[in-house]
Amino acid sequence: MENNYTLSDIAAVTGDGMGFGGNNGFLWLLAILFLGGGGFGWGNNRGNCATTEDLASGFNFSALQNKTNDILAAVNNNNQVISNAICQLGYQDAQHTYDLSRQIDSCCCNTQLGIQGVKFDMANYAASINANTTAQTQRILDKMCEDKQAAMAQRIQSLELQQALCGIPKTSPYGYGIYAYPTCNPCGTTNYAY
Repeated sequence: MENNYTLSDIAAVTGDGMGFGGNNGFLWLLAILFLGGGGFGWGNNRGNCATTEDLASGFNFSALQNKTNDILAAVNNNNQVISNAICQLGYQDAQHTYDLSRQIDSCCCNTQLGIQGVKFDMANYAASINANTTAQTQRILDKMCEDKQAAMAQRIQSLELQQALCGIPKTSPYGYGIYAYPTCNPCGTTNYAY
């Protein structure tokens, strides 16, 4: 294990800002150099020679790095495929929504036209019913007027007959004798004398 200590690190550990910690500063320096101070070029440094373990570790690391790169490329490829599929679905949904809105518009227009036709038919039926009702009502009123005129004519005829027979003696319909015709008065009421 390589540790790269600087002189300021050593000074911080020994507590002396000017040197190596007074009397014991040199001992600290030697301890660091021999025990773990490979950073100064001494210690466990084997030079630039690589062992079979170092080579095997390097090859394993390289293979691992290649596999990791392959996995990342596959993940990126899958992400791209998924993104394209989502975009395609979005476009298809937009097209379906547009088609559906056109069908709804067409349906609404046809419904509005149908409603207008029904309103027109209902107005014609109502006008026909009103005309028929008016004609029937006029017939009834005409008939009532005719009946009233006939009754009035009959009443006038009856009054004229009474006026014409006023003062003429009348015989009993039962054959008992002759009675004087009732006296006529201008109001049309009769008084029989018995």
